[in-house]
Order: sequence, then structure tokens, then C-alpha cells
Amino acid sequence: MWKVQVEQRGDLPCFTVEDDEMGGTARARFVSVSEIDSRGADKRVAWMVSVPGTASLPLSSGKCLEYAAAIPDATINTPAQPLQPGRHYEVFINADLENGDNRRYRENFCLTGGGSRQAQVHAVEWDEQAGERRWDACHIPE
Repeated sequence: MWKVQVEQRGDLPCFTVEDDEMGGTARARFVSVSEIDSRGADKRVAWMVSVPGTASLPLSSGKCLEYAAAIPDATINTPAQPLQPGRHYEVFINADLENGDNRRYRENFCLTGGGSRQAQVHAVEWDEQAGERRWDACHIPE
């Protein structure tokens, strides 16, 4: 499984993947964002879209797919639900590369703030030494 890069755009997350030197630009075929518990088990799907093979949704450095963005020719499997600070999320992208390979990308993230402050998006990295996700930046009680 490869890594999604989660960035901040306004008060929403935005998703991209790195170009592969051998495979080229990734073109998303399926994108989902799910609310998960702290162990990674799905609780609910927040947004899910399928992109047909005839459509083009390039994801590369500098191009980022904003949460809930309208995607031409995509099938909306689950309409985007509002993301809430203080919850755990996972983004999953299935993409085809220019060389014909297919890749799956995943990352966890959360939002903090909200209310009178702009929500802040935090990618949640895997801590190799601890053997767990580093949810501490999210300030979510377990």
C-alpha cells in the first residue's frame, strides 16, 4: 500500500500522491474517505466516488483532489458528509499509473479546531518504533 499525501486547502483536506519514476502520473479510479476508530476499523463512509476508465482524474505533485470536489463523469457512491474536528479519518485511493500498473494509496488524518477558528488538517503518520499511528496531534480522547 502506498501513501496518500494529505494537505490543507482552506479548511478541508486535499489529497495527492507522488509521481512514480517508473509508472508516471496516477489517475484515480476510486476515492473514499471513511470515519474510523483509533484502531482503524471503519465506522462510516463520509465520501465515496468511482471514476470510470474513460474519465481522467490525474493526481500528482502539485495537483490535489479536495474533499467533496465535483469530479467530471464520476459516480458518487456516497455524497460527501461534513468532516468533524475530533474524529479519526482514512482516505483510500485506487489509481492506475501511465505504465498500466494499479496502485492502492492510503493515509489517516484528522481535523482540529473548528468553531470560530479555521479547522486544521493533520496527516497521521505511522510510528515505526511505537508500532502505531500518532493520533496525539489530533487531541482526540481515546
